[in-house]
Amino acid sequence: MGHMNDVLQKLKSELGHEYDKPVPAASEEQLVLGKKVFVQSCVACHGASGKGDGPAAAGLRKKPADFTDAEHSKFYSDQGRIHIIKKGIAGTPMSGWEGALNEQEIQSVHAYVRSLRSSTNKEKHD
Repeated sequence: MGHMNDVLQKLKSELGHEYDKPVPAASEEQLVLGKKVFVQSCVACHGASGKGDGPAAAGLRKKPADFTDAEHSKFYSDQGRIHIIKKGIAGTPMSGWEGALNEQEIQSVHAYVRSLRSSTNKEKHD
């Protein structure tokens, strides 16, 4: 948890008052695009169901985030998660996707990842 707390403090410092700014609910179109981006760009580390158990995860010192774990997935605000998708997390394998994905794709993959928190949605995405 120590590393996560460090990341949290950095996110709050970098985002300031934007850290807690609400993110609108996802549209179906966002979820469809988000799943497509997730499958193409995130599954290798985070796994098909978002549990952090992708094929590349076995070779990583720090386990990728489990987006289905309610406590872990809500540790950072939605704006914090979007920032992580864009910029990555220094000292971890989580690289930033800002140069590879456009803003719509980033927002959509965040919406999809956020949807994995719910056990009712989890079954839809498996």
